[in-house]
Amino acid sequence: MTWSKVDDGLHDHPKVDAMLEADERQGAAALGLWVMALSYSADQLTDGEITRRAVQRLLPAHGISLAALLVEHGLWDQIEGGWRISGFLDCNPAGAEIRARRRADAERKAAARARHVSERTSAGTSKRTSAGTPKRTSERNPNGHPDTPSRPVPSPTTSLVGGADAPPTVKTPQRADVDGLCRLLAECIIANDAKAKVAPDSQRWRDACRLLIDDDGRTVDEITAVIRWVQADDFWRSNVLSMPTLRDKFTQLAARSQANGTQPRNAATVSKYDGAARSPGPRRDASAPVQAWPDSETPVFTGEGRRRA
Repeated sequence: MTWSKVDDGLHDHPKVDAMLEADERQGAAALGLWVMALSYSADQLTDGEITRRAVQRLLPAHGISLAALLVEHGLWDQIEGGWRISGFLDCNPAGAEIRARRRADAERKAAARARHVSERTSAGTSKRTSAGTPKRTSERNPNGHPDTPSRPVPSPTTSLVGGADAPPTVKTPQRADVDGLCRLLAECIIANDAKAKVAPDSQRWRDACRLLIDDDGRTVDEITAVIRWVQADDFWRSNVLSMPTLRDKFTQLAARSQANGTQPRNAATVSKYDGAARSPGPRRDASAPVQAWPDSETPVFTGEGRRRA
């Protein structure tokens, strides 16, 4: 499921003010169409484009006239066959990026299910093979008393720890590149929060890092750059606290770091917004697009007087 988020300053945007002042009733109706189109585009992954037929389906009676009103006030752009929401791709991921992430997630889950089935099948075969170990029967001596109680015949496959039914323990051999990346992430997390719990030597961290390199095709330099960007970013450093989480979100994190020119959202990069929040400034330029916010787990707000998560 994708999400479309609306700027908390929409009520005070110059374009919206101008549209409502011109005709309050028609402007309010057009604003409703704008929100419905935003939801439609996020659901259908159309990159902010909406066809004439879609508008007529959303508002059969007045959709076309309200679309013209949105174009007049700069909230929509006229394109061949329909319209495009102004500034949609400036703050939202493209449909192709979302589809690629969904395919990668589906392939990763399918591979995990296949491994789980294979492990259960192997464990079941081991149990069936080890069942029914022959035992020596009791014999009676000439006096009729039972001899030494029967004992199991030692089996060469019986383990001293866990018995024959215990599945073999398979540990992935250590790798310098994997261990180095795990330690780097752990050190960056501890640098931000000395009380954070990290496990760079755990098999779970190592497996996630190994799969990120071997299965996902990411290079050590690329992973190193994303780790440093994430742990310097005010939002992501509190949300990426383990190597498995880094792998799950790597495609999104790599795209965000490249889009920002590898510059994190720290105090230096958001100081202009902090200044705007502390002192009143001029109203926003009427030519600035009304932005729909990115598809992420936690809303991230930008603009004059906005907070950052």
